[in-house]
Amino acid sequence: METIDLLEILFVVVILMAPIINKSFRKEKNK
Repeated sequence: METIDLLEILFVVVILMAPIINKSFRKEKNK
């Protein structure tokens, strides 16, 4: 059960970080 909780936390973190990574990636691409 603990592994499921860890996967859920990791999944949420990825979703939250995706937009931030996307913005930084776009900035580097514009340069």
